[in-house]
Amino acid sequence: MFSDPLDSFDFTENHAVNILNNLIPDEASLTNLDSVQRKLRDDQRSLQQEIVILRNELHKDQNPERMQVIQELISELLSQMARIREKATESEAVVREITKDIQVLDLAKKNILHSITALKRFQMLVNALAQLEGQIRGKNYGQISQTLSAVKEFSAIFKTYTAVERVAAVWKKVQEMQAVIGSMIDEDFNAFFFHDNIKAPKPAILSDACLVVDVLGHDVRDHLIDRYCSIELKEYRRVFRANDEAGQIDNISRRFAWFRRILMNHYDEEGYAEIFPPEWQVGEHLCARFVDITRFDSPSFRGPATNLTRSLIQGRCDSGIVKECSFLTVTMLLDALKQTLEFEQSMAKRFGMPFSKIIQYCSNREPKAISSAFDPHMGVFVDAQEKLVLMSRPGTVFFRIMN
Repeated sequence: MFSDPLDSFDFTENHAVNILNNLIPDEASLTNLDSVQRKLRDDQRSLQQEIVILRNELHKDQNPERMQVIQELISELLSQMARIREKATESEAVVREITKDIQVLDLAKKNILHSITALKRFQMLVNALAQLEGQIRGKNYGQISQTLSAVKEFSAIFKTYTAVERVAAVWKKVQEMQAVIGSMIDEDFNAFFFHDNIKAPKPAILSDACLVVDVLGHDVRDHLIDRYCSIELKEYRRVFRANDEAGQIDNISRRFAWFRRILMNHYDEEGYAEIFPPEWQVGEHLCARFVDITRFDSPSFRGPATNLTRSLIQGRCDSGIVKECSFLTVTMLLDALKQTLEFEQSMAKRFGMPFSKIIQYCSNREPKAISSAFDPHMGVFVDAQEKLVLMSRPGTVFFRIMN
């Protein structure tokens, strides 16, 4: 069913032209002009009637009395909504008042349950402390590690309640017992390190003690590793003192050989590697400490080699002495540097990690490789070579130095 174009809101002159074209499409259709006019008059009358009806309805809708009735109905509706809102507020207050006691009881129940749980945990903490005291007297490190772990876990819960006198006393006792355990472990390890056959415990006991150390924390573990490295390298400091012949640059191979023996003893069947957990990486710590000590002893490299080259630069030696000594000095330096680089590469292969990562295990000073100790002296030898070239025949001394 097609809609009448006259009903369109956007009816324009073009629409009228189109309608006439449809009614009178050609000259032949002019014979039907009367019928077309009748149809248009009928449409006109129909439109006028519709207009009258619409005007009457609009006038009826705009009746002031009817509008007043509508406004009164709206006002009544708003009043009812306000009364409903007031009743809802009153009901909410009544419900809140009724349930207030229930809420108080519910909160009290939660507090009681929380208090009961806290008291149970506190009782477990006290019992664990009593159990731990007996284990300490028997030096049962295997059980101590488990009990101490539970004690620390429970004590952490009551850390915020130390204002309570009883809790503060138990917290203090926990700290004291950890200190006692730490001292006991230090004593046993010292006896083992210094080969005290009377006091030294068996390696299996010390392995269990390492489990306790892990519970005590990283500070205790780092202290123990540091203590072990210091004891193992104590003889190294004595033998390779900077002022002795062994500490000179031409004996650097002896340093590396000495440390390889220490490392071999550490990892053999009766060594300390069986005591310390693998995740502690004690071997890496030992190597890093050795590197740190050796590099820190680098002023010993200022022995005959560097003093000689400085003299060469200042022109204090005659040409004969220069040729003989500079050949030995440069050879000494290059050989020591080569052995140092080979040692660093072997340690990287031994531990399966870059050497730069190994030396990170030493935190005493800025970690650097041993080979870095040669850097300040290389410039001195380069200057010495240039000095020799000027004092000797071109090519001769340079060839001897490089070989």
